[in-house]
Amino acid sequence: MSDKITIHELKNYLGTGLKCKHPWENVFWRLDIGSSNDEVSIKTALWMQAKPLCYRLSDLDRFIPELGFVPIDEISEKMNINRGWWRWKDVISDNSKVSWLDFRIVDQLFRWHFWPFDQSFFTKGLLIDKMTYGKEGGDE
Repeated sequence: MSDKITIHELKNYLGTGLKCKHPWENVFWRLDIGSSNDEVSIKTALWMQAKPLCYRLSDLDRFIPELGFVPIDEISEKMNINRGWWRWKDVISDNSKVSWLDFRIVDQLFRWHFWPFDQSFFTKGLLIDKMTYGKEGGDE
């Protein structure tokens, strides 16, 4: 496991409007804005050790006010999957079993700003939990 967010992880969020927090100031910016070159934008964010605002996978079955729905229910409906038997944590965490259906699900998670990678990045302080950030007194 890594102790740093990589360019390969962040590139999945280009075009999704993912916000990052400046590490020394209470300033936010969208990852894909500020440069005509997306790779430069990502490398700058990594160099600055910016902290992306993302949801935890454990929030998939919670109502998310910003989205206006429970993500797992939305995925189940759109993908025609029975929530009762679908083990979403296994689908997302086992890269050896990626299928077209799995790709559609993971792509949607990026669009909703979920972090499907190492969840310990939240406790290591590399990511900001979107679900609790506003409750702790911060603004986006």
